Amino acid sequence: MQYLQQGLEWVLTFFYQLTGNWGLAIVFLTVLFRIVLYPLYLSQMRSLAASKRLQPHLEELQKKYKDNPEELNRRMMQLYQENKVNPFGGCLPALLQLPIIWILFSVLRNFEFEGGFLWIPNLKNPDPFYILPILAAVFTYGQSKMMNTGTETSGSANSMNQVLTWFSPILIGSVSIRFPSGVVIYWTVNSILAMIQQHFVQKQLDAEEKERGAAGNEGDGKKRQNS
Repeated sequence: MQYLQQGLEWVLTFFYQLTGNWGLAIVFLTVLFRIVLYPLYLSQMRSLAASKRLQPHLEELQKKYKDNPEELNRRMMQLYQENKVNPFGGCLPALLQLPIIWILFSVLRNFEFEGGFLWIPNLKNPDPFYILPILAAVFTYGQSKMMNTGTETSGSANSMNQVLTWFSPILIGSVSIRFPSGVVIYWTVNSILAMIQQHFVQKQLDAEEKERGAAGNEGDGKKRQNS
């Protein structure tokens, strides 16, 4: 972890030497961060989309075997295996990202920035005009809203997602008031990039879903012709 932290500090310093501004250096580091983690993010979204397709079948199994937990678990695992879906596939990529996110957060929080950026006089201090915390809250809400729309489920899980959609921006906004501006710049830019990434990934997944549906309809048509 120490080597990763030193590497992030080196990259941040490199971008500062390239741009001459710590604010721009943070922006470039955040962009690089999103690019490096994109394969993990795409894997996470594919797994969530696959789980979403199975949701109606899972609900049927839960109703049918609600009094037989062992048989329910067996049937659920069979359903996952038949459709080649890893039930933990959406969690693992996210868990792999967490240590990297935390180290980057620690680097930015403890870094000795000099100078300001845009309206911010000093990146070591909180934004005196509270503009960054508001932006961080707004874009966190937008990111959560887009994520929940792309992976919408039913029942208690969906209710929890709706609560988090509102709770997360309130938490981020209130915490950002006390954080160094450099950290909040990272969080805001990261949320904006995540929304852009989510938009294009969702379009890609929707196109794949249409192709899968068309292939399935074609296969059903051939079966009817043969019969």
